[in-house]
Amino acid sequence: MQVGANACIDTRVTHSWFPFTHYCFIFSSQAHSAQAHELITGFLTMPASFVYVSTSPHVDLCVRSHQGVFDFPTILFIHGLGDSSLVWKSFFSDERLSDFTLLAPDLPGYGRTRMSKGTGGGIKEHVKHLLALIEETVGGPLLVVGHSLGGLIATYLVRALEQMETKPSAEKTHSPVKLSGLINVEGNLTGADAFISSRSVRSDERGYFDDWYQAFVRTSYEGMWAEANPHLKHYPDSLRMADPEAFLRDCHDMVDLKNHTDDDSGENEAGGEYLKIIAPKLYVYGTESIPQITMDFLDRNKLATHVFESAGHWAMLDDPETFTGLLLERLR
Repeated sequence: MQVGANACIDTRVTHSWFPFTHYCFIFSSQAHSAQAHELITGFLTMPASFVYVSTSPHVDLCVRSHQGVFDFPTILFIHGLGDSSLVWKSFFSDERLSDFTLLAPDLPGYGRTRMSKGTGGGIKEHVKHLLALIEETVGGPLLVVGHSLGGLIATYLVRALEQMETKPSAEKTHSPVKLSGLINVEGNLTGADAFISSRSVRSDERGYFDDWYQAFVRTSYEGMWAEANPHLKHYPDSLRMADPEAFLRDCHDMVDLKNHTDDDSGENEAGGEYLKIIAPKLYVYGTESIPQITMDFLDRNKLATHVFESAGHWAMLDDPETFTGLLLERLR
């Protein structure tokens, strides 16, 4: 099988129960050879594919997907800042999840999803696109899983889904979704969680964001991430695909949330929204990266947590076996 640099392989399905209307693999002429190899080998050997789902007139989300058994729950994975669906790749080859439909979109401006220029963007826009994705693809129970920025977005997404359920039928804009729960992996809950984003915004305010961002990307390639955790070798590739404008836009959103603190508890707007979630929710963190203020917030509010000892910010990659077990517990 030979694939040209600009080839699109149409893999339109014929199963009447498959939720997507069409999907294809896109190989950009600008793609790095390693990324093209990952796409090709993924198509040939992995139980996953890449689908493009139109979520607005200007955005087609590229979604890493695996079709599970009809009527089984769907797991929606949301990546973090500068990352892409690559972060969730290993879970798509986990046999224990093979019966479930798995969706891991590249958010606009990240991975293979181009950012729509001049549309505002930010966390609320990400939520809108994910709501549209759910409307197009999810017909049964849904478990939402988000990491870092993705955990923050997941909080607002679940809140939006729950608020839709309380509306009169005539006012509902999406079909009802049964929420199996939310797993939030170190998503922002307090101002202390805005770490990299604060540095990014500070560099922008002082007029040297481009230099800061280039240094950030360069540092990731020089081994900082891989040395800290060999499972993070995907991150430089994800970061290289990210649009710096999208990265900065989301950083500003996270810092703005950080500044919405009413007292000295550190709780921000995102933490308040997380507390309002009715669906079963679990906050996952590694002991090597979570701020003390956030730990205090979790303890003070008696929130359900799972702690990965000696793990860093990507706790689900430090111990994927245990993390998959957490997913399965929520899907029973």
